[in-house]
Amino acid sequence: AEITARASNIRTGDAYFIIGSTTGTVKGTADEIRLDVTPVPEAVPGQIFSVKVIDKVRRGDKLYKFIPVDAADQS
Repeated sequence: AEITARASNIRTGDAYFIIGSTTGTVKGTADEIRLDVTPVPEAVPGQIFSVKVIDKVRRGDKLYKFIPVDAADQS
C-alpha cells in the first residue's frame, strides 16, 4: 500500500491499523518500509512510502500507528 505520512514518523517494526468505510480494519506491522523502491528504517511526515499489507486496502483509507499507552506517557 502506498501511504502519505502526515502526523508522525512510522518506523520498521511499528504496529498499525488501516481503517476505511469499505475496507473495515486491517491490522499489521511495518516489517519493511520503502521510499520509491529503496528500503528505509522510517518515513517522516510529508513522505510517500509503501508497506506490505495482508488484505486489500483502498484509496482514502487511513493508517493509524499503534502507540502503547505506557510509551505515549513517556513522550
